[in-house]
Amino acid sequence: GEPGSGKSGCAALARMLVFDASWPPAVTASFADTATRIEAHVNREADVPVLIEDLALAADASELETREANAKLERILRAAGNQTEMRGRMTRDLFDKPGNYVRSLPLVTAQQLPRTMQVSLYRRCIVVHLEPGEVDTRWLREHAGELWPALRAVGDRIVARLARDDAAELLCDLDAEAAHRFGRQLD
Repeated sequence: GEPGSGKSGCAALARMLVFDASWPPAVTASFADTATRIEAHVNREADVPVLIEDLALAADASELETREANAKLERILRAAGNQTEMRGRMTRDLFDKPGNYVRSLPLVTAQQLPRTMQVSLYRRCIVVHLEPGEVDTRWLREHAGELWPALRAVGDRIVARLARDDAAELLCDLDAEAAHRFGRQLD
């Protein structure tokens, strides 16, 4: 969406499940960072919804800018969708090294997605287009603190449910329910 359309504010609400209501929102990384830095920060935040902000790709972006943006999105979103490491690593002695993972929901803000983004990558994410005025960013800045206790309570309940002995069964049931409800929209 356009600058000021509320992308960061909406992402901040999701992160309030774990973090406080600071403004501007605390971000995991920026698309101005290197792919390696983004990967390290995403891995470090572990089970927290990660926010990678500000993919400011212009409509007339060069092929190099488009390719770089696409590569960063591929690394994050494909690894999250496939539940695999972002990139294989090796030690100096050519032994496998523990990889970096996306272990939570990646939240990405972008003015525009790369025109070269593969269809299979779109299937691994939900794209929400925001237009200026759809999100009252002034209200969010002023009242985010009022929302935080309720959102944090929800986050605590989610963590408590996932800590139960039957968490794997619960997640399996939720996956089946989601597939039933949204199956027509999926491949």
